[in-house]
Amino acid sequence: MITQDICPPLKISHDEICETATWSSVGKTVAGGNGPGSAHNQLSNPFGIFVDSNDDDALIIVDNGNGRVMKWQQGASSGQIIAGNNGIGNRSDQLDSPRYITVDQEGTLFITEYTNKRVSRWKKGARNGEIIISNIYANGIALGPIQAESQHLFVGDWYQARILKFNKNGTGEGQVVIGGKGPGASLEQLITPYQMYVDQQESIFVPEYANSRITKWIANNDIWATSAIIVAGGNGNGSQLNQLEGTLAVTVDRLGTVYAADYGNHRITRWLKGAKSGTIIVGGNGQGNLSTQLNHPYDLAFDRDGNFDLWNNAMKSVTYTSYDDLKAKYDKYSIERYFLEHENMSRGAVNFISLMYNVDMQTSLIEMVRSTVILTLDPEYSQIDGGFDLLIDALERDCKSVSNGRCSIHTNTPVKGVHYVEDLSNSSIRPWVRLVIGKNSTSIRFDSVIVSTTARAASLIQFEPRNLFTEKYHALRVLHYDCATKIAHSFSRQFWRDENIQGGYSITDLPIRFVFYNNFNTTSNQVTDGGFILTSYVWATDALLWSALSNEQTCEKSLQDLIQLHNRSDIRSLVISCEVQNWCTDQYTHGAYALFTPNQETNLHNELGKSIKNIIHFSGEHISYVHRWVEGAIQSSMRVLMHYQTMMNTLGLNLSINLYEHPSAIYFRQLRSTPANLIVPTWRFSSTDNHYYAGYPPDQSGYLRIEPRINPVNMQPINSPYNRTNKPDKQILDRMLTWVSQHLSQTINLTSPIMPTDTTLDSMLSDGGFILDYIPGFEQKLVLGTDSWSSIQYLPAFAEILARLVVTNGSSTWLDDYASLLPEFSVNIKGRIILPDSEIIQPPNGVS
Repeated sequence: MITQDICPPLKISHDEICETATWSSVGKTVAGGNGPGSAHNQLSNPFGIFVDSNDDDALIIVDNGNGRVMKWQQGASSGQIIAGNNGIGNRSDQLDSPRYITVDQEGTLFITEYTNKRVSRWKKGARNGEIIISNIYANGIALGPIQAESQHLFVGDWYQARILKFNKNGTGEGQVVIGGKGPGASLEQLITPYQMYVDQQESIFVPEYANSRITKWIANNDIWATSAIIVAGGNGNGSQLNQLEGTLAVTVDRLGTVYAADYGNHRITRWLKGAKSGTIIVGGNGQGNLSTQLNHPYDLAFDRDGNFDLWNNAMKSVTYTSYDDLKAKYDKYSIERYFLEHENMSRGAVNFISLMYNVDMQTSLIEMVRSTVILTLDPEYSQIDGGFDLLIDALERDCKSVSNGRCSIHTNTPVKGVHYVEDLSNSSIRPWVRLVIGKNSTSIRFDSVIVSTTARAASLIQFEPRNLFTEKYHALRVLHYDCATKIAHSFSRQFWRDENIQGGYSITDLPIRFVFYNNFNTTSNQVTDGGFILTSYVWATDALLWSALSNEQTCEKSLQDLIQLHNRSDIRSLVISCEVQNWCTDQYTHGAYALFTPNQETNLHNELGKSIKNIIHFSGEHISYVHRWVEGAIQSSMRVLMHYQTMMNTLGLNLSINLYEHPSAIYFRQLRSTPANLIVPTWRFSSTDNHYYAGYPPDQSGYLRIEPRINPVNMQPINSPYNRTNKPDKQILDRMLTWVSQHLSQTINLTSPIMPTDTTLDSMLSDGGFILDYIPGFEQKLVLGTDSWSSIQYLPAFAEILARLVVTNGSSTWLDDYASLLPEFSVNIKGRIILPDSEIIQPPNGVS
C-alpha cells in the first residue's frame, strides 16, 4: 500500500504540508559548507533566505558577512552573486550588514541593511540597487498579497520596535501598523522584531527575540489590531516545548500552523493553530555542524514538495507564445505520450504521477496545461453552506418571481425532441423551435432554445431536421467524457482530529484513492461533534470501479479501506450514514465532465458551441475551455444568455418584462408650405393623461411617421408574442388623431392619413432599464432594446457597453465607455441630427 498525506499548501512556496507530516532527522547541505569565506562556494554568516519558486526552487541567501546576496540553484556546488559584490559600503552598488530579503513576482529583491539604515531594491539583473527607504534600523521585511494590482511592503524597525507599511516602491511616508509604543512585553508592544510573515489577509506574525515569542496582529480592511495574540512561546526563555529562546524568524501555512526558527535552542519548532506547545521538527540536538544539528538558525523557508517537482519540471518544457501556438504544437499529444517521448520519463515516473494526481494519461496534454495554469494562480475556492442545491433553489425562486408567469419550470419532464421549423414558402414567418417534452410527447412552440444538458444527455435528444445536426451529433457522440464518484460517510465524532487532521486529503493506492477531510459541518469545531468526510472522491477509471457495485457494497468496501488507511478499529462504530453519487450512472448527466483527448480541441470545440440557424443554442462546461469547473458552465452561458444573475445585477436590471400590443404607426404628409430647409426632429410626447406618442423626420416621399407608445395605465400587457392579435385598437387610433389635430395642424396635412393595418409589440421594464431583446448566433454581438422608443430599439452598441461593464467589474470608467459609443447609436442616422443652420419646428408643449 502506498500512502501519502498532503494538506493545503504554504502561500509562500506552493508546498503542501500536513499536520501529520514529519521531516528527516538528517539534514543535507545545499549551500556553503566549505568554511567561512568569500569564494563563490562559501558563505560568511548567512542571514535571511528565500526560496524562489519561479526559478526551480533556487535559494536566495543574504550573505551578511560578505555584504552580498547569492543565488544557489538546486544541486549546485557554488552560488552566483546577484546583489553587492563590490565590498562593504553605502554606495548604491554596495551592501552593509544586509539581513533579510523578500522577492516579488518579477524577481526584484528587497533587502534590509541594518548598518546603512535603509531598504534597497535591486531589479532582476541590475548592478546597482535603489535606496527606497532610509533612516530606519531595518530588520525583517515582507511583501503582502497582491490586491487590486497593488502590493504593500512591510518593514520591521528593530530600534523603534514597530512594523511599518509602505507602498511596494517605497514612496510615501511609512504607516505604523504595529507597535510604536516603545519596546516592551505587553501585547500592545514589540521588542526586537525580526523576520515576520504576512498572510493573505495581511495579518502579520512577528518573532520577538527579546520576548521569546511570536505574536499575531490581525488585519481587518487595512486596519491592524492594537493588541496581539501569542501564537508561539511567550512562556519565558527556555528549551521546553512551550518555550522559545530568542526566535528570529517565522513562517505560517494555510492551516495557521506556525514554524519558528528557535535561535537559542538551535532548532525549528512547529506550533499547530491554537496549540499551547510546539513540536521539534528539525534540530534540537544541541549546537553544532553535524547533519543532525543546527547552529543558531536565523531564518527558515520551505521549498516545494518533491512530488510536485516531478510534474512541474516535466511541464516546464511546454512553451508557447499564444493559445493558437499551444494548440498547433501540443493538441496532438496525450499526457502519457508527451512524457514518454519528449521528457524521456520512465514508466515508473509516469505511473507515479498518474497515481498521485489521479491523472488520466490518455487525455489531452493541453487540458493539463490549462489546469496547471489555473492552480498556479492560487485561486480562492468557495462552497455553499448547506449544499449546492441551495443555488438551484435560489434560481427557482428567482424564476417564479418573474411577473405574469413569464418564467416557468417543468420538473421530471424529459426533453425528447428539438425541432427547427421554417416555412420556406413564406419568408415573412420567422423560423421557430418545436420542443417535444414529457411522456405524452407534448409539443411547445418557442422562438429559440438553449440546450444546456451535458453532451452525453444531448446525444439522446432527437434534433430535427437531421441534416442540420449531422456535425453536432458527431461532436456530441465522440467527445470524451470522464466519470467521477463521490462516497461520503457521516460519523458521530470526528475521529480524524485525533490524528491532528483538520483538513486536506490523503492519497492511497487502495480503491478509495483520495480521502478528503474537510469537515462540511461548518458549525462544528470539536472532536466530539459529528461530521462527515468524503471517504472517496475519484475520477476516470478509478470511478468506473465503483459504478459496478451497489450503493450498499460501495459504502461497505470504502469503509473497509478507510479503516485500513487509518489503522484503527473503532471507525465502524462511529458511522451514522453513507451516501454515494456516481455521475457515469446518473440518469440525467450520463457522465461527469468533458475532458478532451488528443486533437479534440482542434476538431470538436467550435462545433460543440455552434448555434443552429441562430435560434438553437448550446451551453455547458463541455463547450467552454474550463472543463470540470462550474465556472466553465457559466462562461459558456454568458455568450448566449445575458440574463446570468451577476450581469443583471451589475446593470441594475430585472426580468419583470411586460409586452404591450399597439398600432404600429400613422403616416401624415408634410404641408407643402413648410420651408425647404426645415427639419422636424425626432421627438416623444408625454401627456398629462398618460398617453404617449413619438414622431420621426419625414421620409423621402415627405411623410412623417407618428406612433403611439406604451400606455401602461390603459393598456393590458400580454404574456407571449403568440397572444398578439395583429389588429389595431380603434380607440388608440382615434385618440391619436385627435391629439395630432390639436398639436400639429400647422406642420402636417391632416387629410388622408395612411392608417396602420397591423400592430407592433413593445416592451417595458418595471425599472425603465434595458432588456435582452434577441439572442444571437455563436460569436455575434448581443442586441439590447430600450424601454420602448422604437427609434433606438435595436442598439448593438449596448452590447459593447455590457461587455466593458463586466470586464471592468462595474468600475467608474464605464460612463466614459458609454460616451465613446454614442456615435454608434441610431440617433446619428441622417435626418435625426439637428444642424445649427436649420430652422427647427419647435415641438408642442410636453414634447421632448
